[in-house]
Amino acid sequence: MKKVAKRGQEEIKDRAQARRDEIVEQAKADVEGLREHGFYHTGIDSSKGNETYQVKVYYVEFIVDSKERKVTALVRRLNDKTPRHVGRAKAAPNDCFNVHIGKAIALRRALGLTVPDEYLNAPQPTEVRVGDFIEVTLDSGEIEKKPVISLKAGSLNAHLPGRIIQYPSHYAKIIDDSREEVCG
Repeated sequence: MKKVAKRGQEEIKDRAQARRDEIVEQAKADVEGLREHGFYHTGIDSSKGNETYQVKVYYVEFIVDSKERKVTALVRRLNDKTPRHVGRAKAAPNDCFNVHIGKAIALRRALGLTVPDEYLNAPQPTEVRVGDFIEVTLDSGEIEKKPVISLKAGSLNAHLPGRIIQYPSHYAKIIDDSREEVCG
């Protein structure tokens, strides 16, 4: 009976991870589409968004603060030196930060567009992957945050300055699954 329950839990975890992966890809495509919309203004629905979204050429700049787990979208019109609209997104304390979802939320807010519920309520990642940042609580109670550089069955390797530490994967809490070294 325990094997059946464990297999059911694994299937739920796999579905949650697959759904999160879909939402991250959707967010990436959404940001790209909204940026392109600022240049070309095709297929405009004037009942949505603010005036800049509806009728103006605009440019987008993102400020990402991974330590604070937040993203800011700055929207400028063609000849503006300062942003006309600003949107912000910040991960909740117990949520895993993802820069792609954050960019989509922040940009939609800056343009006066509705933020899809799936961005705001994306499932937490269930699978540690190379490039994720994890939080590990040591036996001493100290908490360390570090990037995952490799995985082996049941364990992961994280990088510390000058050395590599191996941890059992069940000790790790994923705190950032953006998998980007430089966010822009």
